[in-house]
Amino acid sequence: MHNKIMSAKGRKRSASRKFSIYDIYDKLNHARCKTSAVLAGMFIFANTVTFAAPYTVDVKLYDNGNMTEAVSVPSTVGEFLDSKDITLGQYDIVHPAVDTYFTDSQVIVIERVKKVILNDAGVTSEYFTTKNTVGEFLEDNGIELGFYDSIDVSIDTVLSETNSIAINRVVKTTVSVDTPIPFRTVTKESSGWEEGSSLVVKEGKTGVLTKKYEVYLTNGVETNRVEISSEVTSEPVDKQVLIGTGKKAADVVATAGAPTNYSAVLTCTATAYDLSFQSCGKRPGDRGYGITATGTQAAYGTVAVDPRVIPLGSKLYIETTDGSFVYGYATAADTGGAIKGNKVDLFFPSYNDCMSFGRRSVRVYILN
Repeated sequence: MHNKIMSAKGRKRSASRKFSIYDIYDKLNHARCKTSAVLAGMFIFANTVTFAAPYTVDVKLYDNGNMTEAVSVPSTVGEFLDSKDITLGQYDIVHPAVDTYFTDSQVIVIERVKKVILNDAGVTSEYFTTKNTVGEFLEDNGIELGFYDSIDVSIDTVLSETNSIAINRVVKTTVSVDTPIPFRTVTKESSGWEEGSSLVVKEGKTGVLTKKYEVYLTNGVETNRVEISSEVTSEPVDKQVLIGTGKKAADVVATAGAPTNYSAVLTCTATAYDLSFQSCGKRPGDRGYGITATGTQAAYGTVAVDPRVIPLGSKLYIETTDGSFVYGYATAADTGGAIKGNKVDLFFPSYNDCMSFGRRSVRVYILN
């Protein structure tokens, strides 16, 4: 019974005891183990996280000349640009190519290329440029604008991805235009010529009115003309014509009949001449045109003679030897290189009259 009691007492004491020196030591060891475990776990976690951190590279991006720096995980150029929301245009150029993979410090260059369709004076050409404005594009391609040229956009306009530009080339020049000034015909009556005949004493000449203009050509086509001066550069010359009002030779003969007061009668060979170049070798306006060797105006009744045979100034009466034609009263007032000896040259108002008369045998009455 004593053992049971003792045993019971022992259990009772054991149940009621809270800590002993050994208990405290055990607890300390247990706590130390937990702390070590926590520290070890933290160490392992820290090392694990550090080891798994992603590898990054420095990137320099030159976008149309503007540089920015960035840090990126290794990737392709295209993926990097997508991550930065950088959009490429249809004609843009990227160095290196978008599918290039980089793992080290990387330089990316973007050339922003614009398409320009240029209509220059009607000629269309296609350009690709990295310039930003219309003015920079023109200068880069050596395209100059003249003083009068026009362009359909401002040179300060910023280029977009696709552009259309039109240039009109305007050239100013000075031109002269000559306009003819008609001449007048001035007539004068002369009783020394038979009625119905005429003689051109002086040929007319057309004058010239010169006008100067400033002419503007747009792409080679005239678009404007402005008169800047007007001047008569050549005066017109009047045409002078003598109109015959005298009696016809046949009427003179019929009225007067053959002369009776003559000193001599010569049988001569007669030809005919007028004021045409074929007859006298001169043209209207030439010096001495229509003037005889004695200084008179050639007219019907003027006869060229050899002064050794018929003196100049002699009054004459002439008719053909067969009586078919009567020239009538005349004056020895002219000479001729081919008129030698018994030869006379009868003046007629027209070339047709001369041709009609031809060459005939005549009687020349030298009047008193």
